[in-house]
Amino acid sequence: MQQLESDPEWVRNRDEREAKQQERARMLAENEAPLVADLNAAGFPVASVYDFVNSANTYEAALPILADHLVREYHERIHEGILRALSVPAAKQLVGDSLIAEFQNESDPNMRFVIANALSQMYLFSEVSHIGGISEHKALFRR
Repeated sequence: MQQLESDPEWVRNRDEREAKQQERARMLAENEAPLVADLNAAGFPVASVYDFVNSANTYEAALPILADHLVREYHERIHEGILRALSVPAAKQLVGDSLIAEFQNESDPNMRFVIANALSQMYLFSEVSHIGGISEHKALFRR
């Protein structure tokens, strides 16, 4: 490592990478700020929507806030976090139909996977098997 630190080109490249990462993190935090503010105001002390993702804590009372923000314009990374946080059975009544429509309109394969994963937590495969392209994600549906 000491040898790398003595290489000016390596140090410059590292510093540029770190600066880009910090700028991206700042931009995402700024983009996500309205969502975080609403969640904090409702009593959820989160720094990011991703605090809900894979959490063992129950956050059912936050689902209406997440559903409200689902339809707002966010960076794709924040939108993905909202989708992932809504990937719970209790969100079905709030966003199930919206997610089906979003899946049908989404062309990005990665986002289709994220939406299919959310749907798999809300529906039996037999309930959504009629949706074009959902069969590619049948393995996500455990029930």
